[in-house]
Amino acid sequence: MEGSYTQGLLVFAPLSLGLIWTMGTLGWLGIPLSVATVGLSSMILGLGVEYGVFMLTRYNEERAKKNNQLDSLRTTVRGIGSAIIGSGLTVIVGFGVLAFATVPMIQHLGETLALGIAFCLLAALIVNPVFILLEEDYVYWNAHRKLEKLAARKEEHILRGR
Repeated sequence: MEGSYTQGLLVFAPLSLGLIWTMGTLGWLGIPLSVATVGLSSMILGLGVEYGVFMLTRYNEERAKKNNQLDSLRTTVRGIGSAIIGSGLTVIVGFGVLAFATVPMIQHLGETLALGIAFCLLAALIVNPVFILLEEDYVYWNAHRKLEKLAARKEEHILRGR
């Protein structure tokens, strides 16, 4: 992940989808969007980022072993999927308990955080693998295109030199 802006986006894009789904679901359920619930967006992003980082790091480890894309992704999801699910469910239950509080603001806090983490977890398990494959294909295609341009320039330079 070091030095790659595209891999940083791979972690952030599914998180953003999870956050959008959270805010949409809150509105659909009739939970008011207050300063407190909207302010929890940063907390949801902070808590949800680990799922994408785990997935991407594990995938990169598998690719470093010279496995193909699908085998690497299959091994990644099988290997780390249960750990991500366990971690996510623990956080969801922990914040979900706050929904039983007697203070409405604390209830909304618990509901918002539990929903947010659930959606970030789903995004990490479903959307992130798709984005990983798309990103790798994009990087390969972009590098191939740059090589073609370089070869065309060299060819033009050689032809002009004659």
